Amino acid sequence: MTTNDAKLQRRVAAAAQAALTARGFVTPIDVLVGVGWLQAAQVEQWRRGRIACLERVATANLHKLGTVLRLLRRWATAHGLAPSETVYVAWTRDRHRLRFSAAGDEDIERAYRTHWVSPDLSAAKRVRRAGDRPADPPRSPADTATRTAATRPRQWPWSVCRTTPPSTRSAASRRRHHRS
Repeated sequence: MTTNDAKLQRRVAAAAQAALTARGFVTPIDVLVGVGWLQAAQVEQWRRGRIACLERVATANLHKLGTVLRLLRRWATAHGLAPSETVYVAWTRDRHRLRFSAAGDEDIERAYRTHWVSPDLSAAKRVRRAGDRPADPPRSPADTATRTAATRPRQWPWSVCRTTPPSTRSAASRRRHHRS
């Protein structure tokens, strides 16, 4: 292993450890941002559908990006993290699947989509999903009524008369509506 590879391995390990400590799981995006090859603003633009694929805005070449993915996988398995494939969808109306690589190769896409989850976190999620958490304290009927009223959707006055809300009317329409 060359000194550059060893240095990159230390940078990947530090970024992965920071993400694992902060959230209980590690993503390749966390590592690439931690290493400095991606900017958080670029990731957000990609998630909003403004960037076609994430690899194009990374400051490293494809070989280095592939090396980081391999180093992350090696680090995560050595630390006993469980792989969990995640689907990334755009923060847009059409919710299309986001692409990581320019080539669109399924193996590369899967490597980017894989989150590495701490066994402690996944055990806690399993307990929560199984319903084994402690029971909530009993509620009084007054508390239930208050909670129901608070979560009920608010009825707007224009929903009763089936007109459009004033803020969405045109100026001419507002003038006509005001005169009548």
